[in-house]
Amino acid sequence: MPRESLPRGDTMDDLERLALRPREAAAMLGISSRTLWSWTKAGLLPYVKIGKTLRYPVDELRAWLTDQSRNMADPAQKSETAEGPADA
Repeated sequence: MPRESLPRGDTMDDLERLALRPREAAAMLGISSRTLWSWTKAGLLPYVKIGKTLRYPVDELRAWLTDQSRNMADPAQKSETAEGPADA
């Protein structure tokens, strides 16, 4: 089956993906598919449901990962926003 032609002669392989399949998302995050599923069920990861399939939006995963790294880098800031300044 020939690849679908897109504007300017690009193919889907040439375009940046907007969302990942579960196995791809797990690989990109460096976690197992089982962990991905657990985090998804717990509501920890951003995802969209298209029909019966789950997709993980790349931009939202990047934002989520950035947010997670900020929380790990400065846990005091997280507690300050939730409870007010630590020295008050």
